[in-house]
Amino acid sequence: MCIRDRKLKELIWFVSRNYNDRLYETKLWKLLFFVEADYFEKYGELISGVSYIKNSYGPTPSYPVAKKALEELKSGGYLIKNKEDIYIAKNDLFLKYLDDKKLDAIRATCEKYYKLSVNDICILAHKDPIFLGAEKNKVVDFGFVRYRDEDGFDIDQNHLERIKFSEEAEKKLLALVQ
Repeated sequence: MCIRDRKLKELIWFVSRNYNDRLYETKLWKLLFFVEADYFEKYGELISGVSYIKNSYGPTPSYPVAKKALEELKSGGYLIKNKEDIYIAKNDLFLKYLDDKKLDAIRATCEKYYKLSVNDICILAHKDPIFLGAEKNKVVDFGFVRYRDEDGFDIDQNHLERIKFSEEAEKKLLALVQ
């Protein structure tokens, strides 16, 4: 198993264990996206290293990698999906790759988002510059996190000149900052 896959498994388990407020798969993927994005914004790297894809449901981790992580967590007895399709962490998982800095960051992000409904967290994910800057069905670029701002999205003109936006992303980003 590669380190990236193990990191994703630990991240899924930790979020499921600590932030299980009606944690459907869609909500899980959005929480992981925001965890990764917030961490990237602060430290310039991802926690898991897994690619996220822009699809019609919003940003989601690479499906083959995410599906494998879920299956291994379930088969290992660390995660169940109940009759209501809610993920619940079971048993203790040794966290080898999530150090205190990462755990603190995960907690901080999840505290902001975990009580949101699936619909609300999806709406927020669809408005994130990381999602807006990607082309449909392509890997998102977490570098777009620099366009997040507490008061809206602050566009750095020097950086804009070096970036090629898809036509769809350009329209959406411009609409947000006008």
